[in-house]
Order: sequence, then C-alpha cells, then structure tokens
Amino acid sequence: FNSGTGTSLQNGALFGREAWVGVKSDLGKLQIGVNYTVVDVTLLYYTMGFGWGNASSNFIFTPTLRTNNSVRYDSPQIYGFSIIATYALGSNGSATLPRTFGNTASVGLRYSTKNFSADADFMTQVYSPAKTLTAGSSTSTGNYSLFAVKYDFHFLAVGGVFQMYRGGAGALNFTNDANVNNNFYEIAVNVPINVSNLLFSFGQYKDLAHSAGNATSYGVRYVYPLS
Repeated sequence: FNSGTGTSLQNGALFGREAWVGVKSDLGKLQIGVNYTVVDVTLLYYTMGFGWGNASSNFIFTPTLRTNNSVRYDSPQIYGFSIIATYALGSNGSATLPRTFGNTASVGLRYSTKNFSADADFMTQVYSPAKTLTAGSSTSTGNYSLFAVKYDFHFLAVGGVFQMYRGGAGALNFTNDANVNNNFYEIAVNVPINVSNLLFSFGQYKDLAHSAGNATSYGVRYVYPLS
C-alpha cells in the first residue's frame, strides 16, 4: 500500500499475491482461495526465482500467474513423480461478465530426484476478444504448454523452460485477458557464492503473428541477504 495516501497498489485488492486456506496430510495438500497456477509454480522453480531479474520475466502474460476463486491440489511424491492441479472460476457469477470468462484449469507432472527434475504442464484459460465486456460477449479458450528441466551440480544449477501458447489468434487489439500466439524460452544458470547467489539468464520470445513483437532478453542478478 501507498504509505502516503493509504491506497492499495495491488490493483485495488487487499491481497495481490497468494491468499488461501488449506489442509495438508500424507494424501497431499489442498488450498482454496487465490493460488499460483501450475505455470507460475514451474517458472518460479526452474528459473531459480522467476519474477525479477530473469530473462523470461519480460515475456510472461500476467493473467497466467495467479487466479482468484481457485482450488489447488499438490500430490505427494511417489517414486519421484508428483502432480499439481488447479481450477479457477473466473467471473464467478458476475452479471456483467460472460459466465466462463477467466475460467482457468492447469495441471503439471513433475519428476524429481536428488539433483535432477523435469516438468510438463498444460493450462487452459478463457478470454474474450471483445473490446468492451458484457455478459453476452463471446469467449475463446487459449492453451498453454510448458516444459522445464533443471540439474543441480552443487557448485551451480542449470535450468531451462520452454512455453507455447495457442488459441489467441493474432489480433493486437485484444484487451480482455487475451494473449497472442507465441513461443518463448529461457536458460538460466545460478551460482551460489557463500550465502549469496549470482544468476545469469538468456531468453527469446517469438510472436507467431507479428514478427515486430519478437524479442531477446538477457539477465544478470545478484542476491545477498541482509539478515
């Protein structure tokens, strides 16, 4: 919040990140509220701290990161395999929005050993091509596929992610949670230095409809804890 005026800086929301209640047992973990999607969980893990100073931070589409009115389940690990799944009701019965607008479903499969891990994720999200939303606006569904791998050599860790999005056509004037068809990838190397760490990352984005939207990004990040 803005300490000078008292206003919220999270787009008017009291909670702008995760805010959930849940239960955990040997059968897994269940969370209800505002949850990170599977795509966000994977990006955070495989880019060694996605969200700031990473090459792919410039490529991500914000509505894919977290969802309101959502349920998330994390399974226990069995022979190295685990599953994360989320489902969210977007407009949640709003009289002024399409009934399914913002509905999001995501599922991810992870295989992990002591030093190696790999993920394959899939997510669908409902958007509208309408410039002005009403309850009768048309909707479409976009599909995200994300693949990731990481290996920890102890003296450094190497991670990579590759994401594809399809279903957004090519219109640049979409405004209601619409993305354009695209691919992006990132390769990141994290080097621990005593209590600090140094991250190097490189990534590229390809807009499949408009080549002027293509981009290359580099990142160097140094983290030192003050306490």
